Amino acid sequence: MIELGPGVRCVSPGLVAVQLASKLPKLELLMLLSELLGLYAISPDREADMNPRTKPILSTQDLQELLGKMPGARGVGAVRRALKIAPINAASPMEANLYLRTTIPCSQGGYGLGNVILNDPVGIGRLSESIKELRIRKPDLLFLGVDSSKKRGVCLDYMGAHHQSQVICDTVRRNELIANGFSPYEIYKEHYDNIDYMDALMSQIRSELGLPSHETTRWRSDLERERRMALWHELEEIDMQAWVRDARLR
Repeated sequence: MIELGPGVRCVSPGLVAVQLASKLPKLELLMLLSELLGLYAISPDREADMNPRTKPILSTQDLQELLGKMPGARGVGAVRRALKIAPINAASPMEANLYLRTTIPCSQGGYGLGNVILNDPVGIGRLSESIKELRIRKPDLLFLGVDSSKKRGVCLDYMGAHHQSQVICDTVRRNELIANGFSPYEIYKEHYDNIDYMDALMSQIRSELGLPSHETTRWRSDLERERRMALWHELEEIDMQAWVRDARLR
């Protein structure tokens, strides 16, 4: 905590997470961590609702060190648990939402697709070796294939509004990923909101990654579908802009 003036103190970003951990539902805590450990900042003053960051304001190492200095403090345990599954390096709330839906276990409403990396650089160059700036790609979500898979991995990009103005760049990017052994998929909000489409897409990604199909009983299948719908709804209800507005009013 830093003293800015007489009676005025500012807490560190990590301490904010600890202080709020006991007051926030699990998903809201995860979304708070996604902003603190991500590449965006919520801003209600912009039409796009957020500002990009070149690097997170808080690293996982810094947060872990802070938690280590506060053994037994209220909220530390909740933050430790959340940190294990939090979206790290998300560039938008929708990327964080998509990450949570794809990685949370099937029994809890997700798709249980395991190891997923957000905005990690992928070195490629089969088609553009002479154009240096085209040799690094950062898929929104990168699913790594298992040894038995013919694919290096599967890429999934959330197509926000800004993608409509860069169709040519997106095409070059997609072609590069295909040429280097990755399967690139793209979804828009209408796909993200469609449970049948998401179910089919995740099943396809699971197959391409060489993961075993998710076999279950009819009763269990219906239950897990209900939980997937509930998870989608809970994430949709989280209003991160309201956090910023409320903080300004205090």
